[in-house]
Amino acid sequence: MGHAVARHVLDAGGSAVVTGRTQSSADTFHPLGRTDTPDDVAATVAFLLSDQTDWVTGAVWDVAGGVMAGRN
Repeated sequence: MGHAVARHVLDAGGSAVVTGRTQSSADTFHPLGRTDTPDDVAATVAFLLSDQTDWVTGAVWDVAGGVMAGRN
């Protein structure tokens, strides 16, 4: 079975899409106080490719630092 990784606002280090005040607002919005980085997403993908997930099948992994927790 395959998996999907769903990411949200990604801090790609100077991306033209999210900079300055927008980045500050995004950081404040996230429960962990920052947006996710490419390393955060890569760590999740590496975990999913490891033997530790042999019993996990067909899941969508929300890599968002808790931003969607408790929100409708």
